[in-house]
Amino acid sequence: MSWAVSSPSEHGARRLGRPGPGGRAGFTLVEVSIALVIVVLLATLGMPIYQRAMEQARVDMAGAQLRSIYAAQRVYYLEHKTFAPDLQTLRRSDLIEQSLVEGSSAFVFQFTGAAGESFTATATRRNSSVWTGSLDITESGVLTGCIAGRNPPALLPKP
Repeated sequence: MSWAVSSPSEHGARRLGRPGPGGRAGFTLVEVSIALVIVVLLATLGMPIYQRAMEQARVDMAGAQLRSIYAAQRVYYLEHKTFAPDLQTLRRSDLIEQSLVEGSSAFVFQFTGAAGESFTATATRRNSSVWTGSLDITESGVLTGCIAGRNPPALLPKP
């Protein structure tokens, strides 16, 4: 017993992308429409995941920048036996980059409680209608805070 396999053209079905009975190659409008609907559906499902991943990267970057401010404050403290009162002082001492003084497009950095023996550096989320919140680091090096969006859970910086 042998099994015979027939090609789709033997039954009158047109193969995709091949010339049909009229001799023209191409796809039908229905085939293109279905492919377009599938692409749009996949993009719609993937966009929130992509946006959340991008925001997590921004939060992680802000956490890293706060840790660099903490390190700069420790160096400043070793040299002056007091913490710097503001970011400009750390910049003038060449301990941090100018970009931290200016802030990023996503976060603004500032000292909220700088005294001789303690400080709190804060990164506040800005320029977003979806994400809000702030991150803090103190003289003990503990990073706290979160950035919240419309959908939980809130984003935390990676340790």
